[in-house]
Amino acid sequence: MGSTPAGIAFALFALLNSADVGSGILGVLTLCKFREA
Repeated sequence: MGSTPAGIAFALFALLNSADVGSGILGVLTLCKFREA
């Protein structure tokens, strides 16, 4: 898993199941990655 949308989505999903706070932080990072790609 790298910077691919699938990898990011999986990481976000995993964090969402882990903790809402973590998913919120990762959500911002995910948005930045998607805008960069």
